Amino acid sequence: MVAYRNVQIAREYEDELRLARKEGLATNSEEFASLIPTADPSDNAAPHYAKLKGLAGSLSDLRSLEQRLTYQPSTVAIEAAERTISGSQTALDIAEEATKLPKCWFDRDWSLGAAVLMPELSEMRTLARLLALRGAIATYRGDAVAALADIDRIRRIAAHARSDRTAIALLSGDAMEQIAMNCLAGWAHMHRDQPAYRKALARLIDELPRPDPKLETRGNLFEALSIIELCSTPEGQTALGLKKEDLPGIERYAALLVNRAEARVRIVRAFRNQRAALDLPPGQRYAKLEAAATDLRTAMMAFPTAYKVFFLLMDDTQSELLDHRETRWEANRQRWRGLVRALEAPRPPAKIKVDDLLSPFDGKPLEYGLKGQQMGLRVSGDERWLLVPSDSALAKP
Repeated sequence: MVAYRNVQIAREYEDELRLARKEGLATNSEEFASLIPTADPSDNAAPHYAKLKGLAGSLSDLRSLEQRLTYQPSTVAIEAAERTISGSQTALDIAEEATKLPKCWFDRDWSLGAAVLMPELSEMRTLARLLALRGAIATYRGDAVAALADIDRIRRIAAHARSDRTAIALLSGDAMEQIAMNCLAGWAHMHRDQPAYRKALARLIDELPRPDPKLETRGNLFEALSIIELCSTPEGQTALGLKKEDLPGIERYAALLVNRAEARVRIVRAFRNQRAALDLPPGQRYAKLEAAATDLRTAMMAFPTAYKVFFLLMDDTQSELLDHRETRWEANRQRWRGLVRALEAPRPPAKIKVDDLLSPFDGKPLEYGLKGQQMGLRVSGDERWLLVPSDSALAKP
């Protein structure tokens, strides 16, 4: 009876994997790799980004310099910015060459599963910050053409990052678009006599890629199964950076307490249920997403070390985030559209027209306020404020 049941479970597992593949989920490294667009060497920017390796500088330092130069311009600020740019010429040369190319394919070894490293993404984000600083110098000098050219380069790097098609790559691309938007907002606010910055911001907002929760999550099953396999061997544990003291004590007994083959079936089914929930309209997914998440947590407990690793990487609020993924994106666009409208005036206005900028959550108009020179915009149903200048930009240098 035990042997017969094991055969049944093996068949159930293969059936679940087959259905998962049919529904667009990657179940192994070959399937996941096949989802990533390739590129010919002559079109591929990836080898250029691989050369960065810290050459672009410090992310936080670059952001601070750019904000100082944009909102509190001074001789000290421009001199510090120009020294940084002068010392980063190699990274800027890499940016020039990389952004001329249409595609980006890192050709990663996905057989390593969750142990694959993607250091280029953080390097690319820092490079975007470096270009933002150079753009701020051009803005300070009155050269809008050069400043906007660097914005275009930042957006090209963002598109290159998204080519990797992993969730972190897609989110990295979004973060770089945000860098470009923040720069344009600051430049348009401080140089209202230069409408090119405001117009570029309006175009960028219209061109922002709409999020696709199914695209962002199609590698989650592969990642979970990969982590289970890696955590099952000392070599895999080392590849994940785990030490002996990181391993839960119950790991050695788990296989005796639960049927791990059955747990694998439930894990695949949970990801399939998550996938099905994403077919529902935004705002109507939460119950099914949370049910799938609960099933996944229960099933993953059969693999204590993998459970620990996987849920360290997984956001506890993922069900809520996925439920309103597109709605929050649209709310963010409404805030930025309101800002573009506020930037049309020769100085920060006390009021703007908001009756056509409606919340995607409840249909209420955008909230706009002015405190000193700081403009604030908020969408009903999403408590985040868009503040220009930001609090950090207004802080004393």
